[in-house]
Amino acid sequence: FAREKGCGIEAAARSLRYDFLKKTAIEIGASTVLTGHTADDQIETVLMSIARGGSAGALAGIPKQRSLTEGVRVLRPLLDIHRLDVENFARTEGLEWVEDVSNREQVFLRNRVRHELIPHLHAILGPGIGSNIVRMAHSMGQLTEIVEELATAAECSLLSVRGGEIHLDLDQMQTLRRVIIDTLLRRHLPHLGTTDRDRLHKLVTAEVGSLASLSGGWQALRERRHIVVVHEKLAVPSSVQVEIPIDCGQQVRTYTIGHLMLSVQVTDRSTDERTDLANQTARIDADLIVGTLHLRPWRSGDRINPEGMSGSKLVSDLLTDAKIPHAVRKSIHVIADDEGILWVCGLRSSRRAGVTDSTVRCLVCWVEPDLSFD
Repeated sequence: FAREKGCGIEAAARSLRYDFLKKTAIEIGASTVLTGHTADDQIETVLMSIARGGSAGALAGIPKQRSLTEGVRVLRPLLDIHRLDVENFARTEGLEWVEDVSNREQVFLRNRVRHELIPHLHAILGPGIGSNIVRMAHSMGQLTEIVEELATAAECSLLSVRGGEIHLDLDQMQTLRRVIIDTLLRRHLPHLGTTDRDRLHKLVTAEVGSLASLSGGWQALRERRHIVVVHEKLAVPSSVQVEIPIDCGQQVRTYTIGHLMLSVQVTDRSTDERTDLANQTARIDADLIVGTLHLRPWRSGDRINPEGMSGSKLVSDLLTDAKIPHAVRKSIHVIADDEGILWVCGLRSSRRAGVTDSTVRCLVCWVEPDLSFD
């Protein structure tokens, strides 16, 4: 099971134990499962959380209760009682227990904390260190409740989920305390570790377009007003590269580009009745097209002679001026012939093959929905 899940033996055993308890509780109609965790287990857990740089919630240690599944909860009634006291009680009452032989194996971190670290702490800091750690865990549990409430209050202003993307507002990232932000990141991106969250926070002061690779195939991109967190499978939108036939049949041809739909149609100029916004629609003199017409993704170094402007302009500069987020720039396509770009889809037309009074055939191109970004 550990090999299948790619986890350690202890984590695998814990997962299997709770799966068994959940299944059994459901089968017999029980609403509560009791576990025998003691204060010593709590101390060990808190010490390991400190070593791992855990959150306030992690430093609160093992919770006294939690939901196991719908209608079934886990309670830990012995969590404030030390293991030695439990053993002494069992001996006095003549109760027998089974000792897991792996508890003595030094290969597991918890066992090394139990048998090596804690005795050293007692020797150096005194026997009261364990009770102090338990007391701290209680305090951290109360603090966690406060932080969770503050995080809930800030959630809508900091974080929004759009499809498979998570958008983090940069103004809020700079204003809110990190513990609030990290609490929300754990809610929505629980697989991210401390290093991942550090990389996210560094993007706040990074240049626009900066990218951070995160665990599990996720990545974060610094936009102008947001940090966008998306899985790499969704980060590269679909690209299309096809030849667009120029015929006289007035047939509407439609192409899917990511979340956009591009439609093209050859019409007589006199019968062109589309009244869409200028950026959504391009009109090209079909008889001024040179060679083959293609729909393709834009490339680095591409230039266009924008309508209404003199000279040429890099498409990359055009995207910057239009404030197109870096996360979606790869989805931007162009319509080009053998002499260059005629339209950056949804953004800007070229003046080279623009429609004039002498135009006979008009190639009308339009995208839906329109490209609009904050």
